[in-house]
Amino acid sequence: MSWTDDQVVEGVLEHLGVKASGVTAAGEDTLRVTTAYTSVYALLAKQRLAPWPIDEVPDEAFIPLTYYLAGRVAAGFGHSGQRLLEFREDARQGYKDLATAAAGFRSRLRVRGSDF
Repeated sequence: MSWTDDQVVEGVLEHLGVKASGVTAAGEDTLRVTTAYTSVYALLAKQRLAPWPIDEVPDEAFIPLTYYLAGRVAAGFGHSGQRLLEFREDARQGYKDLATAAAGFRSRLRVRGSDF
């Protein structure tokens, strides 16, 4: 299964506590995270940490990506102090886990390609 870019944005907003699961987020909150995701995805793709399409995030990358992105935007949603530090620590771990997810994704692509 893969996750869409909209699901990534929703996951970030839920992780930040901006919206509850199943509730629609405010348009400006969604736009803020969507804009950040577009920039973060471009950076990660350039670093070879997002070898999948922006709207097809594999299962193993979903949580690390949402944590990384949440850490990048948390201050903009009013988080500060200890809570902001926690989001940033989650982001650091998410970044490391993205490297693992990207390596696994690329190896699956190589195996599939060699089957033909």
